[in-house]
Amino acid sequence: MFRSALTAAEVCPVASIFCIVTSAKRLAPADSSRVILRSTNLEEPMSANLVVLASGEGTTLQAILDACGTRIDATITAVGTDRLGTGAEARAGRHGIPVFTNTLEDFTSRDDFDRALARAIGKFDPDLLVLAGYMKILSSAVIGTYPTINTHPALSPSFPGAHAVRDALAHGVKVTGVTIHWVDEGIDTGEIIAQAPVAVADDDTTDSLRRRIQSIERDLYVKVIGELVSESPLTLRRHLTQPGIDRDGETGSDGPEQHQS
Repeated sequence: MFRSALTAAEVCPVASIFCIVTSAKRLAPADSSRVILRSTNLEEPMSANLVVLASGEGTTLQAILDACGTRIDATITAVGTDRLGTGAEARAGRHGIPVFTNTLEDFTSRDDFDRALARAIGKFDPDLLVLAGYMKILSSAVIGTYPTINTHPALSPSFPGAHAVRDALAHGVKVTGVTIHWVDEGIDTGEIIAQAPVAVADDDTTDSLRRRIQSIERDLYVKVIGELVSESPLTLRRHLTQPGIDRDGETGSDGPEQHQS
């Protein structure tokens, strides 16, 4: 559960900005075998294991990297990308973090891509999968196996998709913001974890508004990740939306059909 310690002053640099943190919905308990695998010594809990997926320059990834070991009790054990030569790949390399890349062009179908991505992630057995500007919709092969969070530059459910900042300006809104949410198979439709509003100035451009949103977004994301990894792996797994796949990329017998996007 989230503590009430995430105050407006902690999250936002000005008093007019505030953060709303919601308690995540509890689902039926999942198999606890992963907890046993992670640590059998309750007196010496292990720090959480994160895998981060990113498609671009990796500025959000960098904020998380900088916070690991201080504000976030976790280690990034791998970074995944969906294209070659990204800034995220370079940042991970400078920190000695393994990088795996799966591009759609490498596979004959989206289903094959999804299963390969799930296998690549599974090699690092993350407690939490973090999306940091990752531009692919994830299928149940991934989100049914690993608790997954994302950040979106708008106040969901408003302005879903890749052009949220532009769309907010086009609609003439006076306030937009940031949403941190659990990931489902929709586009920015998962259960909201936290939000922070950002005022829209009369002379804002897409770039100027995006920069202000990003400054709030990175700090909020770090705070939320820090709160989440303080929970046990079993508690995190209660946020899985549906059964996923096993390590060999096979859907469980009670698993759903793979979503194509």
